[in-house]
Amino acid sequence: MKDLLACPPPPVDWVIDGVAARGTVSVLYGEPGVGKSYLALAFAGALAHGTDLGGFQCKRTGALLVDAENSEDELVRRMQSLGSFNGQVGIWFDVLEIEKGTSIADPGNIAYLQNEIRRTSAQLVILDSFSSLWPYGDENDRVQVTELFKLLNALARAYDTSILILHHSRRVGGYRGSGAIKAMSDIFMKMEKWRRDKDPTRRRVVWEKCRVGPEPLPHWVRFETNWGGMEIQKSTRPVNDELYPKDMEWDQ
Repeated sequence: MKDLLACPPPPVDWVIDGVAARGTVSVLYGEPGVGKSYLALAFAGALAHGTDLGGFQCKRTGALLVDAENSEDELVRRMQSLGSFNGQVGIWFDVLEIEKGTSIADPGNIAYLQNEIRRTSAQLVILDSFSSLWPYGDENDRVQVTELFKLLNALARAYDTSILILHHSRRVGGYRGSGAIKAMSDIFMKMEKWRRDKDPTRRRVVWEKCRVGPEPLPHWVRFETNWGGMEIQKSTRPVNDELYPKDMEWDQ
């Protein structure tokens, strides 16, 4: 320990402040349609320029997207919508296509992903979504989940990249699957719409775990649609007349 303490580790190398750091695995979960995929796509576009996105500072680097949730047409529509305000999103990162019905954990797909990370030097890998890219795995099985995350953690560390996994929440609250999903991740976040909020475009990101540093405070963003495009802006916590009365609140 004396030798280790004599050479303290370097500071955290954030790719997206608070969200993704090099050599780590992050999970962002929430209800379907809350905007997880849009936010991840916007992050990829912002990384190309190293700019701020909705209050999140993004490093200038590249990204890879592995998408099993959206069709090609839907992916193009989303890129064009975000590109109206956030630059030409689709130009700045690569989309990987794997054979339908196969798993991200298959050796061939892992080798493919490793080659692409090496080729592009991408520092962010977006996996959308956990269950769609792992169709034959049991997300409620602690052992299976642990083995998958060991594989992804090893990939992130070996190539000094950050992996951002998009995941779904349960109908009754919380995230779907085994507690190992949270235990094996380095950063664990929830994206949600607060039901008391009168503004349907506002979302908050809440940190439930941040192994690499102090947990950030909840972060608020707004998905604004203007002239056919979508812009993600930093927002603030709704107060006073921006909220429905407490007796109309469905959850905390």
